[in-house]
Amino acid sequence: MIYPSETIAFKISSVIPILRKYGIQLDSEKSASTDALTPTYAKDYLHATYIDPESVILLLCGVNPSHDYYDQDGYWNDGSPVRNYRKYSELILTAIDNQQLNTVHSKNNKINQDQIRSWCSAMNIYWPIPTNGTAFANTPLKDQNSEIEKLQDQLKEASSQLKEQEANSKFIRDLTLERDNLKDENLKLKIANFDLEAEIDDAKQKISALERDIISGKSRSFLLEILGGLTTSLLYVDIFKSGNIEIGKVTSALDSVGINATPETVSNYLKQAAARLSDSGKADTVIEYLKINKG
Repeated sequence: MIYPSETIAFKISSVIPILRKYGIQLDSEKSASTDALTPTYAKDYLHATYIDPESVILLLCGVNPSHDYYDQDGYWNDGSPVRNYRKYSELILTAIDNQQLNTVHSKNNKINQDQIRSWCSAMNIYWPIPTNGTAFANTPLKDQNSEIEKLQDQLKEASSQLKEQEANSKFIRDLTLERDNLKDENLKLKIANFDLEAEIDDAKQKISALERDIISGKSRSFLLEILGGLTTSLLYVDIFKSGNIEIGKVTSALDSVGINATPETVSNYLKQAAARLSDSGKADTVIEYLKINKG
């Protein structure tokens, strides 16, 4: 905990890089010299016009390139790596390959410090050596405000797109629910259809059985003639007689051979047989037979 009576001091060279990152300039910096604003590890390059790529990488890492403990290729003498060396090495070498930074052959392939400073500003990377009267190595505050406005516009656009996506998502969810409901209804209809097909098949079987039992056309006519002929020739029953036919003889004869038939059923078929014999012109022959043989 820090108490009001305590005094805390910060090393300006350590604080300035943080302030520059966020576009903040101290009043003391405005009148300060570049020497005062440059960290100790970079003072050897304060007035250098050209700097070799390896030294640029180390300065970005916050390391004095001429440090006695530095070995080479981003490692200290004890074998431990220099922090962020690989990161800045890749950035610088890529910038050189893409000609964002130009090495000058006549200067032993070194890079102009002003170009380095401009590149760092564009990349939002802290460069430890400011120019005279300028403490900022990053984007000016005015440009930062412009960037903030752009970001705010992008945020509004993103928010609008998010609402649209949410609406689309709800629409898709509703469609999915409706589709699932339709699937359920379709399944129910399929089950009902299966049941109906089973009922139809059962009905077809019953109809087929009935059709086998039904005698129609010439076969039926001929069977009626046979029925009438046998009834008159064997039982001597006059099927053409109006009023009560001797149905009892016929039913008794049927019962004797195990055929149970109601008098009404027998009467109905005998009437049909008499009508058929009359239609076919054979009634007179049958009646004549009865007269001769019935006595």
